[in-house]
Amino acid sequence: MIERRFLAMTAGPQPLTLDCAALGCGLPAEVLPLDEVRVRLLKRQTSWVTKDAVWQELVRRAHAEPEPWTTVAAAMMMPGLKHIGGKLGSRFPVPGSPATATTWIPLSSKVSSKRSTSPTRNPGRCTGSSTGPRSDVRTRSATANGDGR
Repeated sequence: MIERRFLAMTAGPQPLTLDCAALGCGLPAEVLPLDEVRVRLLKRQTSWVTKDAVWQELVRRAHAEPEPWTTVAAAMMMPGLKHIGGKLGSRFPVPGSPATATTWIPLSSKVSSKRSTSPTRNPGRCTGSSTGPRSDVRTRSATANGDGR
């Protein structure tokens, strides 16, 4: 249902778009339909700086105008979540199967609506490396070794 609504919103003579020129951060200096932006975000070679800039804008819009932007955000996530789910599916038991009746713990679908009052980034500004790993995320080895840097 979300995918159908998203495709309808990004088709036709007046699709929902994102002004990538205003965002910068490695995006083309043009207005792109959101389905094209989604394809770019799913590519491994797209930098985290670019992905962060797009997501920051989508979240800002969803807070300001919930519809259609919450649907857009959900649809933008779907392909990546399906990919991750496919990879994890064989590693985790299926809820409700006899073998997992006592081990499966349902995850809450509730997402906090609390908004941060102190943004961590300046809107409209690109910071950090556009090609390297995210500097704000600790690597598993760093946290496992206990140095916490």
